[in-house]
Amino acid sequence: MNEGKIPENVLKRSVLRFVKNKKEECSAGASFTEDCAVLNLCKNTAMIGSSVAVGAGFLESHFALVKACNNLYAGGFTPTHVLLSVTVSESYEESDLKLLMTRLSVVAENEKVVIAGGHTSVSSSLKDDCLVSVTAFGTKENDNCTGKINANDAIVVSKWIGLEGTLLLAKKYKDGIEERFRDDFTKSLSNYMEYLSVKEEAAEALNFGVKTMKDVSEHGIFGALYELAERAGRGISVNLKDIPVKQEVIELSNFFDINPYEMKSSGMLLMVTEDGEGLVEALEKKGIKAALIGRFTDNNDKVVINGEEKRFLEKIKQDSIYKINKNKQKG
Repeated sequence: MNEGKIPENVLKRSVLRFVKNKKEECSAGASFTEDCAVLNLCKNTAMIGSSVAVGAGFLESHFALVKACNNLYAGGFTPTHVLLSVTVSESYEESDLKLLMTRLSVVAENEKVVIAGGHTSVSSSLKDDCLVSVTAFGTKENDNCTGKINANDAIVVSKWIGLEGTLLLAKKYKDGIEERFRDDFTKSLSNYMEYLSVKEEAAEALNFGVKTMKDVSEHGIFGALYELAERAGRGISVNLKDIPVKQEVIELSNFFDINPYEMKSSGMLLMVTEDGEGLVEALEKKGIKAALIGRFTDNNDKVVINGEEKRFLEKIKQDSIYKINKNKQKG
């Protein structure tokens, strides 16, 4: 299998069929289109949600903690606690471990979650320096983000595509990028880190009364739009030129000959509402970049329009950043 997310058909055939979540207290469990589980363990109490993300490496571990929380934000939850499972290689020094945990504690503080526990071990079989699995838990008082999606409902996004993928590429191919691009280009990428959480826009969207939300991560905006349409059981029509993208992301994608719309995009949140213009205005009043990019339709076609051209969205088999090694690398 290719690196990245397990393909949908394999996930359904060889994973999900063995995952049983039919108990009454599990109101939403593992599925292709859902990113967090919903548990109602006690009557007349808040609902509990959980989400898991994994990162292999120092930077990726940072992303994993943010993404685990993002999945909960998108489900209408407030993350409260996380469990960390940290595995390091034999070459990992104690100072490296201390630095890793310092970074993760800062991220947890920013997300206002408590690192409640976990497990730490050393493995001789680990190729990467470290592997961190994050399980996040959160609560919500009511079953929000469950509104029925209708034709003509608006699709609004926050921030920009490709920020997460661009940061990963900048780390992995640092020498080639610095040789090819100007100094201010690489310096500007460091600012992307502050945009990876969807906490603020999710809170504002809930106050506005959105029907549902989905954070954009692996497989990029095209993958997230496909999954959102599948969840709703409707088609979508999206204008490509309305999807926000930074110039650095475009330049780096051209450099590596990959599709930025199919690249890891943590920090972008998809929101569905009847009043797209109103939601965009509400978000931008809070200083959050937002755009209305399309609407749901009364058919099953998943269409992206670019001028006179139309593209029909299909399942994304692999995030574009994993395709670089198979292409002719530049630089």
